[in-house]
Amino acid sequence: MFQFNSDDYFHGFSVDEIRTRINSVTCGTNTPFANPAPNVNAGTDYIIPKSTAFVLKGTSTDSNTASYTYTWEEMDSGSAQTGANSIPYLNKPTGPIFRSLNPVNTPVRYFPDFNKVLAGVLTTRWETVSGVGRNLNFMLTARNNNITAPQTGKDAMAITVNSASGPFKVTAPTFGQAAVSGAALNVTWDVANTNQAPVSTANVNIKLSTDGGQTFTTVAANTPNDGSEQITIPSGSTAANAYILVEAVGNIYYTVSPSFVIDYTVAGRNLYNLQLSRSGSRY
Repeated sequence: MFQFNSDDYFHGFSVDEIRTRINSVTCGTNTPFANPAPNVNAGTDYIIPKSTAFVLKGTSTDSNTASYTYTWEEMDSGSAQTGANSIPYLNKPTGPIFRSLNPVNTPVRYFPDFNKVLAGVLTTRWETVSGVGRNLNFMLTARNNNITAPQTGKDAMAITVNSASGPFKVTAPTFGQAAVSGAALNVTWDVANTNQAPVSTANVNIKLSTDGGQTFTTVAANTPNDGSEQITIPSGSTAANAYILVEAVGNIYYTVSPSFVIDYTVAGRNLYNLQLSRSGSRY
């Protein structure tokens, strides 16, 4: 299960090895760059429920970040998981379960890929949520992409997956359910012990997408994490591919509903209740 070609960047592990090697060289003269290395903050550590998607968001306080690119990478060693066990799988006890991806211009990454989450797929050949309690270690690397003075900055954070909570998931609306603009919609989700210690999520935000998951608007902010909330669909929210997203307040995990419809009609079609009978039997 390999890709057809290599990616032209160094993994965070390799960057660390290069830095360690350069710093160990005693011959020659070290000449520092005029500008400092990128400053990045990976944020605090979190405890999340098992079998649940999450998003990592970093920040930088540098004044000019226009040229920066970022990578979020899992830094767990794969030495204990070899052969068939080296690939990502739901109940993998140690080792990496998320592949490295090419640098991008924002310090944000969804785990797994957000389009997969929209499709209800949380495990692929390249990445998976964790279905067991374990630790996940991540590093955010920033590159300044300066040709004459290339530098990187990094920061680490850790996630503890709690086996006593999760999966955190939306139970309504269901796939293909019909909703109406300006009307109420009951949103339900499986709290799955996420409101209990050690996850301790007291409140959630509920968001609506009417463009197939490209953007989301908050329709209920900071509402109790009790598994049920009646929201009002905003007027003019017609959509053939809508989604509800429920995210933890003060944490990084979230869940997305299956696709549903708002104000859905089939143009030029009328539906009839057609009954055919033969010899007294109804077909």
